[in-house]
Amino acid sequence: MQYCPYDLLAQRENVIFGGTPTTGTSLLVSPFDKRFNAQNDLNSSADTSVGIALHAIDRGLLDSSLLVSSDSFSVDALAGIYFLVDQGQNISVDLLTALSRMAIYEHGDDRDVAHINFILNSWTHPVDSPLHAEMFKQSAAYLANVLYEELLQRLAKIVDKVDYLERYWTKEEEKLSLSEALLHEGVITLQTNEELDLAVFKIPPSELRQKGRLFEPYTSDNTPWHNRVHRIALHNLSSCSRILLQSATKRFFYFRADSSILARREHLKPRGDLSPIATKLNDMEGLANLWRSTPIDEPRSALWTEESQSSGLSDEEFIEALASFLNGMKGVKD
Repeated sequence: MQYCPYDLLAQRENVIFGGTPTTGTSLLVSPFDKRFNAQNDLNSSADTSVGIALHAIDRGLLDSSLLVSSDSFSVDALAGIYFLVDQGQNISVDLLTALSRMAIYEHGDDRDVAHINFILNSWTHPVDSPLHAEMFKQSAAYLANVLYEELLQRLAKIVDKVDYLERYWTKEEEKLSLSEALLHEGVITLQTNEELDLAVFKIPPSELRQKGRLFEPYTSDNTPWHNRVHRIALHNLSSCSRILLQSATKRFFYFRADSSILARREHLKPRGDLSPIATKLNDMEGLANLWRSTPIDEPRSALWTEESQSSGLSDEEFIEALASFLNGMKGVKD
């Protein structure tokens, strides 16, 4: 199989990874998209694009003449495309799967896998990327093609030389190590509500202010307060599928990313559209746009207050409203 830039596919038969299908698309590979996967029952045994592609090969659904492509970039899609193009010659299926799983679910203890992910992610950030800044002024599809063409030919070397590419992963590693330290020291605390499948992480406001350990590293890039604690550190400490970050009256709630197979596991509570609870909280606050939510079709749906504003609700009022909403959710329909 060969990679082909998305805009050159025309009507030729293809496999699309996590992007927009064309008229020639025979399979759309994504842990989150059921449009093609459900038809072939491909998500029944896989929670990454690599796993879905492997399952499709086992079922004889992929012909070697098919082209592979995508109009959007992700590490999961990169790993899946690389798997079909490389066929395990240079990077093992296990490692590609591990890269995908950590990229999607932000969970795992393998530091080499984490560092490879950090390197790949650095290519997508204008400040850190080896790409010319002009590339980031182009369309998302154009940038995705550039990233795939550059990284498909470099991925094996990145895996082999990860320790020598420290400049591309050190910033994320420092963030992860600091987050782990704050959790280990009990500075950031964790409370678990098993009935709601909810993990509540409380961050002292002093750590987010000047001289705080979560302040100095992020003054130059205006990182939102809720992104200053590394998700991998949080997810490694709790298996809950619902996460609440809280610092005094600032709150950020999100559903952890899950694929269709993960969503069917009995211990996971359903996901749902967060716009109703955002509306309810705004009514309780007496403000129209204090609380915001992401669309339900996004893998990482979230609920939060604007960066410059704080909620006037007490912990008890907020948790009661959130619990009522979560208990009444019917979840996402297949």
